[in-house]
Amino acid sequence: MESSKNISAYLRKYRLKHNLSQQQLADILKVSMNHYGNIERNVYKPNIDLLVRISDELNISTDVLLRAESEYVSKQAANDYVEKMQALPRKKREQLYNVIDIFLSLAEGSKE
Repeated sequence: MESSKNISAYLRKYRLKHNLSQQQLADILKVSMNHYGNIERNVYKPNIDLLVRISDELNISTDVLLRAESEYVSKQAANDYVEKMQALPRKKREQLYNVIDIFLSLAEGSKE
């Protein structure tokens, strides 16, 4: 599912779409292959200047890359909450689900 990918997955996808190796793109960007490879492996994130250069070279909007990362982080946070909730005793979990339902109803504008 494309929407669950983070920025590193998009970078790899678009690099391959342009038939570039990591080394070739790193040379174009004037960074080491190790540095670019670490970005693609999600070891760390590119700074904004490098992100703009990458997006220009791969002809992909920085907006697409940043939204992918934001959505990925949001899904990771949601997964973390689910894991924490599952570790709670059943009764506490049910209480929490009820509170969440109330907040969701309020957010949707429904009256309960």
